[in-house]
Amino acid sequence: IFMFSCSNIRDRKNENNNQTENKNSNSSIDVFEKTKSIIWKEIKENEEEVSKNYICYETDSLISFEDTVQIMNNKYYIDKQKKIIADFNKDGFDDIIVQVYKEYGASGAMTMFYLFLTESNNYEFVKSYDDYSLATENIKDKKLISGKFNFENITENKLQGSSTYYGEEDAHCCPTYYTEKEIYEYNALTKKFEIKYQSELKRII
Repeated sequence: IFMFSCSNIRDRKNENNNQTENKNSNSSIDVFEKTKSIIWKEIKENEEEVSKNYICYETDSLISFEDTVQIMNNKYYIDKQKKIIADFNKDGFDDIIVQVYKEYGASGAMTMFYLFLTESNNYEFVKSYDDYSLATENIKDKKLISGKFNFENITENKLQGSSTYYGEEDAHCCPTYYTEKEIYEYNALTKKFEIKYQSELKRII
């Protein structure tokens, strides 16, 4: 990983932005720039001692057009190429989820989903979710204690993927339960993604 100053990163990002906008004026960069500052603000407000540990990074190990920050021992990556667009609140306008990857400790990682609803041609931030909370908050089987949702695609404005789950005796490295398909739908009243379909729960033997 190569570290630059924040100003250097902005200069290089602007160059990349200009090149991409010439190819596609309606690219993901426009969406990214509108939501990026809100996401970083939310992340900073949820970290301790941020003012002492807010560092900008550039990396050559990730795909192009990503922004990266490190706060304390946590690194956050926004991937511009993997935005999720769908009409989540069913008002006839496309909304967006921006995926943020969080690395913590030696090997820990999670995917965070930042939901923005379209309001008067602007993106209004609603709430952030993560792959662990999506699965864990929707557990119905009492033998399961936590889970992790693996997003795959959008189906009829719903999140579709699969999940792995931990039983009471499972080690942190090795969940032994899984589903091959799950579908989550956004509830505008609760501001939560609620599970609407779950395939048979299976166990790794």
